[in-house]
Amino acid sequence: RPASPARAELLAESARIHWFRGDYERAERDLASASELVPAHGSNELRASLLTFQGVVAMSDGDLDEARRLTGAAIEIAPIGSFSRFRALSNRGTFEWSEGDMEAWERVHAAAVEEAERAGARPNLRWLEWFTTSTALTFGRWDEVLRRAEEQIALGPHYMLDGILYFKAYVLAARDQLAAARACRDEALALTEKIPDAQSRIPGLLDAAWASFVIGEEELASRLVARVYPLAAAIRHRVPGVDAKNTTLVIRAGRAQDW
Repeated sequence: RPASPARAELLAESARIHWFRGDYERAERDLASASELVPAHGSNELRASLLTFQGVVAMSDGDLDEARRLTGAAIEIAPIGSFSRFRALSNRGTFEWSEGDMEAWERVHAAAVEEAERAGARPNLRWLEWFTTSTALTFGRWDEVLRRAEEQIALGPHYMLDGILYFKAYVLAARDQLAAARACRDEALALTEKIPDAQSRIPGLLDAAWASFVIGEEELASRLVARVYPLAAAIRHRVPGVDAKNTTLVIRAGRAQDW
C-alpha cells in the first residue's frame, strides 16, 4: 500500500491492538513501520501517540526512566486538547503511581484530568477516577471511597467498574457489613470474569481475592490468587496493578514460591 498519513495511523493503531492482545512480534513490526512513515506523513498528534506507545513498551520491559523520557517527549509535542496528549499524561501518571511516587502522580494526574475535561472525554475521566478512588482507599479515606464509588456506579457500565465495586466491597467488609460486601464482591467478580485481556483481568482477580480475605473467605481468596499466576506468566507486559499490596496478598495466600 502507498505511504500516507492514514497508513501511518492504521499501523500505529494496529501495533497497540496487537500488543495488548499479546501478539508482540506483530505489534513491534507495525510500530516500526509506523515510525518509519511518521517523519514524512505524520502529524504531531500521531508522533506523540507513537512516542507514548513506545513508552508503554519501555515500561513493559521494566525501564521506567526510558518510559518517562518517551512520554515526556510526547507531552511536549501533543496538541492541547488532543487524545494523544491525554494518553501521554495519563500514562506518565501510571508510571509514577506504579513506583509509589504519589506527589509526582498527583501533579501529572491533575494535568490529565484537566486535559480530559477540556476534551469532554467522559470515559477517560472515569478511567482516571479509578486512580483517585484507589488513592483514597490507600490513605484510609473510607467515606470518600464510598462516595466516589457510588458516583461511578450510578454512571453505569464501564470497563473499570469491577475495580470500583471491589473498592466498595473492601470498605464495607472492613466496617463489618459482610453481606453487603459479599454481594458487591460477587457483582464485581462477575464483571471481571468477562474481561478477555490479562492486563485488566489480573488486577480484577487480585482485588476479588483481597475483598474475600477481608470478608473472611480465605479459601476463596487463595483460589482466586492461584488463577492469576498462569495469566501473569503468559504475558510479556507488566501489570501496574500488581503492587506491594497484592504482593502481600500472594504471600498470604501461600503462593509466594510460585511467583
